[in-house]
Amino acid sequence: MTVLALALVAGVPLFMLARSGELDGKPERFVGVVVVALLVESLLYPAQADVPVGPFRIPVMGGALRLHDYVVLIGLLARGTVRRIPRHVTVSGMLWFLSFVWLTTAAVRGLLVGHETGIVLFSAESLIGLFGGFALVAGCDPSRLSSMLRTPFVVPLGALVLLLLPNEASSEPRTFLGTGLGGISVDTASVFVALGTFVVLVEWSSRQHNRWAAWLMLPLLAAPFTIEQRATLIHLGGSILVVVWAMTRTQWRSRIHVPRVQLLWGALAIVGAVMLVLMVQLSETEGSIPFAEYYEDTFESENQQLSAQARRDSFALGIDEWSDVPLYGYGLGHTYEIVRPYGGLEQPATFDNVPLDLLVRSGLVGLALVAAAYISTLRDGVRTWRRHRDSAVAALALAAVAVMVGLGLKAGFESILEKGKLTVVLGMSAGAIVAAVRHPGPETRSSPRRLEHRGASQWI
Repeated sequence: MTVLALALVAGVPLFMLARSGELDGKPERFVGVVVVALLVESLLYPAQADVPVGPFRIPVMGGALRLHDYVVLIGLLARGTVRRIPRHVTVSGMLWFLSFVWLTTAAVRGLLVGHETGIVLFSAESLIGLFGGFALVAGCDPSRLSSMLRTPFVVPLGALVLLLLPNEASSEPRTFLGTGLGGISVDTASVFVALGTFVVLVEWSSRQHNRWAAWLMLPLLAAPFTIEQRATLIHLGGSILVVVWAMTRTQWRSRIHVPRVQLLWGALAIVGAVMLVLMVQLSETEGSIPFAEYYEDTFESENQQLSAQARRDSFALGIDEWSDVPLYGYGLGHTYEIVRPYGGLEQPATFDNVPLDLLVRSGLVGLALVAAAYISTLRDGVRTWRRHRDSAVAALALAAVAVMVGLGLKAGFESILEKGKLTVVLGMSAGAIVAAVRHPGPETRSSPRRLEHRGASQWI
């Protein structure tokens, strides 16, 4: 109760700050607060399970609110006191809203059928991060959002992560200040990749001569290589593939002001450096291929093989579970029993596969709504990248697409809806695309009167 009381007291100035931004027409300022809270939490407590009760984990009704969810809720509450219910919504915004309503009913069904309350509440936390982060960012001006990504905080952040990488890659990584500072978890690595993707692309869209700041984000993009998890590498690979695809489009030259030939030379330089390391290492008497141990531990080790077998077993069982309640699902909090290949009987609540989780918990209706919202948002993001006249907003939309694709691929191998940090990142990325769709910019064909009407009445 003491922690909750302190949280309520601390929420007052945060609420006033959020409300001030809403009244000034600059809600993106509080979005910056959410991002900072997410980064601080990621640095101090990289692993979600290690967060102690306190400012970063607030006990509520037998469950707990993470700091990022708490801040998002305050932002939404402040917005509700200033803006009226929107009269006009995008198709993607409507689909996300319907998904939220349906999954909320799944939480209610889970409680009504007697699923464990703590598990239901834990699963429902993802709704706060995903849909709250989406609604918060969707009501912002995308040009101001892109400007935020050029603030000085990216420089110390890149330097800090650069210092953390050798520590995390060492055989005995250290922690500092009595927290997890000094370590990088699988969730934190994905947060770093997402932020790095946004900063790099938005900085590259600038016509100014300080685009060198984007290269300071490379340590963030390298974070997945310090941990032995394939899903995070898949996230990074998916995001890179989206950027490579964009480089083949004619819009790249007008949107991104870093010539492709420079990026090609940079890629060749990296390949050359890796080849040089290979030749030097293999020329030694007892030389071995660099990163061979990392590759073995990440892809070929016994633990990884057992993990892959466990996922296959869970998938097969999940299909059987879903077939019993195909349309509506069991509700949030549903658990199942399975014998793991590495021994022991477990009763987990997820299948390490988000589509399967949605099928079992919310049925075919829930999966269809979330998939439709996801695909519709990606379509809007690609269209914005191709058509928007503002290079920074177009780059913001492309970065959001890259992050959503990367996390979408990761969702096939990990239950990211149980990862509070990742649901916030996914929701805010989708919100950035909707914000860009809602603000086509002064140079588009839309009339100024229509733009003013939409900006005043629509925030999803």
